[in-house]
Amino acid sequence: MAQMDINMLLQSEYPGTLNPGTVYLQLEGFTWRAYAVSAFALFSAVPTLEPERVWVSAIDKSVIQVSFPRNEIILIGAKLEENGFRLSDYSPSDKYAVFSLPEGNDKWNLLIKEYRNWLFDIMLKHNVKFSA
Repeated sequence: MAQMDINMLLQSEYPGTLNPGTVYLQLEGFTWRAYAVSAFALFSAVPTLEPERVWVSAIDKSVIQVSFPRNEIILIGAKLEENGFRLSDYSPSDKYAVFSLPEGNDKWNLLIKEYRNWLFDIMLKHNVKFSA
């Protein structure tokens, strides 16, 4: 898997889309970033990480992200593994890492339910108005 552009990455990040049970980490400069559902799964494994709402000009939208320094990938990976995820793809040259839940693991469905509440809480915290 080559590095995804931001449009593809974010399309794969919403519940019911391409890759359930998968956490995508993208290396941007000296920082690993996870967006949307991946951000929540990462935050669930490492609650000391701070979620933030950021504007992504390439898609003209705001998204939630969680980020951490490049040199913490082994520590963060270990936390994800403690929570049932396994490293399924890693390419430092293409600047991505992918962690996945094993087939048949029901944890993802629970994470998706919790994700929606988490997202709502973050949006309230950042004073985002919801539109139908």
